[in-house]
Amino acid sequence: MIYLDQFLFNLLINGALSFLAGLMMVMFALTIFRVETSRWKILLLTLPFIKIIWDISRGIPDTSSLYYGVDPILLPPYHRYLSVGAAISHFGPVPYLSLKLIGWAGELYSISLADIFGSWLEHIFGGWVIWTSLTIMLTGSVYFVTKRIFCWIWFEVKRRREFRVGGAQIYQVYPLGFRIIKIYVSSEFSGSPFTGGLLRPYICLPRDAIDILDSKEISAVIAHEVAHVRGFDWVCTFAIKLLGDFFWFVPGYRWLSRKIERMREILADRSAVIQGATPEYLANALLKLKELQLRPVLGSAYSAFFKERALLSVRVRALMGEPCDPRPSRLGWSRWYVKFPVMIWVFGSVMIATLGGNYAVADNQASLGQLIAWLAQSMGWV
Repeated sequence: MIYLDQFLFNLLINGALSFLAGLMMVMFALTIFRVETSRWKILLLTLPFIKIIWDISRGIPDTSSLYYGVDPILLPPYHRYLSVGAAISHFGPVPYLSLKLIGWAGELYSISLADIFGSWLEHIFGGWVIWTSLTIMLTGSVYFVTKRIFCWIWFEVKRRREFRVGGAQIYQVYPLGFRIIKIYVSSEFSGSPFTGGLLRPYICLPRDAIDILDSKEISAVIAHEVAHVRGFDWVCTFAIKLLGDFFWFVPGYRWLSRKIERMREILADRSAVIQGATPEYLANALLKLKELQLRPVLGSAYSAFFKERALLSVRVRALMGEPCDPRPSRLGWSRWYVKFPVMIWVFGSVMIATLGGNYAVADNQASLGQLIAWLAQSMGWV
């Protein structure tokens, strides 16, 4: 019989392992091909986030020892075995760490590192430790998620109230396909310009930012923010941050989300220049806005033009022509007919890689094949 605390503890701990397994595969691919700063690199770096959702959504396999109440600590050593290595899958070699459990009568069970860790904690400290650990993890998750959602609602109420009372001044209206971007000047907010909105996007130019920028610098800043709107950047940012708030205990999660955010800023600068913004004016705007006191609204869903001082020198050097990646890509990554197969390989490898989670490589490979088959059928391809 499986208990709720054991079930949730298993999912949360193995969610962390899923993320680390995906991150390991992605970093391996980035290193081998030396992928340059681009949308392709951001797409690769988002795969560990997709994997953590994918693995948790599948739950615990029916063959898990949890369902049968088998305690892995109580079984003799030869009834537990560990396989570590690289499996050859449809997508190529995939690293794995797989655990299995052999029952007293020779039956085979699935087992994960979370099961062993949880059983070890219960034997050393008692059954209360699982509930305590689970309570701490879920309490933190509820707190951070609630805080972010509340701050976002408060931020939107404050922003829309400025329009109702007539405090917002429309600066420009920018057509973007089926969407219209409203660009306005705000006295309610201060610091760096920012953008938000999905179907009705907006760009907010705080009054104190407008006062220190000239017209050409303002145009360059607007081009940067339009690039964020065009790429739906704040939507992806908010989703990743919200997921990160729930899995706040996963090591490396916030580091990776910050890395993606830094690359988005560099790519938005690059896109703004392609759309006609002058690099010098964009760099001047960055340097001027550095002098303003940064007061971001915690948890709010927006992309700010200037977020952190540590990224300033990187962005300015990139705008002045210095490459973000000192070494070029290799193994043909710059060619499209190499990128697509590599992306398919990395996606498949990330989805089936395991670090002692609930599913072995063979199980992951089969379920991924079922997912692809279901998608093909639903799209009418087969």
